[in-house]
Amino acid sequence: MQPGATKDDYEHALEGLVYPTSKDHILRTARDHGGIDSEVASILEQLPERSFDSLNELNDAIRAAYAAGGVPGQSVPV
Repeated sequence: MQPGATKDDYEHALEGLVYPTSKDHILRTARDHGGIDSEVASILEQLPERSFDSLNELNDAIRAAYAAGGVPGQSVPV
């Protein structure tokens, strides 16, 4: 699978987050921005139910979600 979402799609969805932040807050923030890519929404739903202390930590979880779906690391947009 080749991701269709771009780095810009993730930046738009995650814009304005303050860390630490919970999965619920990430999902609400992304929805509040409106018009987020459906792939981004799907990946964010797959995040573990926990708090993220930084954008790097969140990006690691996003990469793990893609990896679980069989997407190679070099293809992940974050």
